[in-house]
Amino acid sequence: MIDYLTAIKRIYQSSESLNSEIVALNRSADKVCASAIFSSIETPSFNNSAMDGFAIRYQDIQSSSINKTTLLHVIGQIKAGDSAICTKQKVQNTACAIMTGAALPSDYDTVIRIEDVEQEYINGQAVISINNKLKPGQNVRYSGEDFRVGDIVISPGEVIRPAQIMALASIGTTHVQVRKTPHVSLFCTGDELLQDNTSCLSHSKIFNCSGPYISSLLPHFNSQLCHYEIVSDNKADFLIHLEQQLKSASPPDIILTTGGVSAGNFDFIPNALKEAGAKIIFHKVAIRPGKPILFAKIDQSYIIGLPGNPVSTAVGLRFFLYPLLRKISTMTEEQPNQAILANSITTNGKLRYFYKAVIRINNTGQSVVEILSGQESFKIKPLLTANCWAVLKEGKSSYRSGDVIDTFPLYPNTNKD
Repeated sequence: MIDYLTAIKRIYQSSESLNSEIVALNRSADKVCASAIFSSIETPSFNNSAMDGFAIRYQDIQSSSINKTTLLHVIGQIKAGDSAICTKQKVQNTACAIMTGAALPSDYDTVIRIEDVEQEYINGQAVISINNKLKPGQNVRYSGEDFRVGDIVISPGEVIRPAQIMALASIGTTHVQVRKTPHVSLFCTGDELLQDNTSCLSHSKIFNCSGPYISSLLPHFNSQLCHYEIVSDNKADFLIHLEQQLKSASPPDIILTTGGVSAGNFDFIPNALKEAGAKIIFHKVAIRPGKPILFAKIDQSYIIGLPGNPVSTAVGLRFFLYPLLRKISTMTEEQPNQAILANSITTNGKLRYFYKAVIRINNTGQSVVEILSGQESFKIKPLLTANCWAVLKEGKSSYRSGDVIDTFPLYPNTNKD
């Protein structure tokens, strides 16, 4: 049996990056960028007005004050999208009406808001009077103020979110090179599992809760379930289904199994995988819950054998599958948060514990985490209250209230990636 960090190291050492593909920008949301994208233009690409108002020359009004009003003749108007300059007349002591986003006319360098001037007509000529003290360049958006040519807009390994799509669209990007979405096949093993949850529950049978949980969780991991079935506790039957997946037109990137990985008479998964030619990279990790977890590789597919108890399954997905998915998608390693432990707890010191927990912010702004009761691996109810996992590391058996420990969101917070 190996420790958790050794298991993760072996996952990283045994895994390779997924291939990349080119997708349209509008299909890239939540995918992982595969190559850096640099701006080939400046944004804004021209100096423009940040306000509805009047384009002026600062030197014409720099002496304006509450006690000294400057009069400027309005000699034209420009709206967003207009390409022509405001006027061909001399610009000294003149202004040009301008709308938000409109290109700043040549020789004008400052914009005054429409609500900061008084307008009138003198001899049929529109005139504005200014007694505000402005700064040079006020209310002007300069070319390249957002992105300059050569700026990196998105980096490899970065998850493409709506903000990234907005930025990429602003520089004219239409297609993006991304990592392929990992495809996952799932086998839930066990004669006790009902094939259909609409069936009547009989003695010795249980509803399959891990399958629906995994199906709903994988999209949070930016992965796609491509095959799912319940398999009996029969090695030959499992091998048939496994071979079908491996020889399919599109073999899965990852194969998940639930149940059958412990030490009982019907825990056939490890031997079945060896018989199929899989390389067992590790089997059993010093954690709780989920100690019997297995990681293997066969052909180009990775295999994670999850224990059958529902919370053990949840821990295996969150702390083994998710790091694997990040690695093959070229994302950086997830970092824990820290919080102050609210309740004292004792462990055996040899295992790493993943506890269902609730994290709150106290009245001094500190994160405080409470480990919930009901930590047994079959108890699902505490997950309904939990909002994080509290991690108690091996090597220490006594944790007191006030200790600082690692925590992870119950589900990955990929918006931070």
